[in-house]
Amino acid sequence: MQSLGLFKNNKKHMRYITKAITNEELVKPFVWVVILCLSLLLCVYVYLVQNAVLNTVQIKRLSNDLSISTSKVNVLESEYFKVKDGVNLALASEMGFKAISKPKFITKRTLGEAPSSKTYQ
Repeated sequence: MQSLGLFKNNKKHMRYITKAITNEELVKPFVWVVILCLSLLLCVYVYLVQNAVLNTVQIKRLSNDLSISTSKVNVLESEYFKVKDGVNLALASEMGFKAISKPKFITKRTLGEAPSSKTYQ
């Protein structure tokens, strides 16, 4: 008989628990979690789109800088070839350079070794 009394007592507690927990109370936390997740996703989306736009602008700016640098290099390269084509033996002798009979070359040395110069014929 006591087991029936415990069963009745548990049934009474179950009724109180079911009255305390309603559908609204279960739905409210779920709705807040969904709203929180959506707002977090929205923030991440805005951040990623902003970075994509900024990277695109930076790539465009760097591309312009690269084209300017390339044109400067092309101008310098053409000037170099003009000067290089103008250098010859006649210009060298005009400037005072002359051919030597015995050239001296400096060779590589190991650490602690005195510098040496060898004459090659």
